[in-house]
Amino acid sequence: MSIVGFNFTKINAEKKEGAKGKINIKNNVIIKDVVEQSMSLGAKDTKAMRVDFQFVSEYQPSLGNITIDSSIVALRPASEIAQIIKDWNETKQLPAELIEQLFSYVLRRCNIKAIMLAEDLNLPSPVPLPRVETKAQTEEPEKKEE
Repeated sequence: MSIVGFNFTKINAEKKEGAKGKINIKNNVIIKDVVEQSMSLGAKDTKAMRVDFQFVSEYQPSLGNITIDSSIVALRPASEIAQIIKDWNETKQLPAELIEQLFSYVLRRCNIKAIMLAEDLNLPSPVPLPRVETKAQTEEPEKKEE
């Protein structure tokens, strides 16, 4: 699968009153829709599929939320696209290998945007960030020369 397009379609971030105590952050990605999309690649028209997503970070208890709607345009063989869309319309499910590729891409793009929005609103990062810790040096006793 080749991802040929990604767009943020809606971004909403809200901070409510300050919470006290432990803050839980729930992140979720939801597939909203899968549709066929026509594309022009050079002189050739081809079929692609557009997958619409919603990324949500909820800060509990009632501290705030970040919601990012986005869409991915991906190229697949026309017969596969038709079958994927048919299955989606019937079961609202996608093949596992496709979900893995799409979610990895969406999470990479949306997590970065969510981290920036959280920082702007003084919310905790929705994704744990690495921390640098220094360890106190223990003094080794000096060795005596004999």
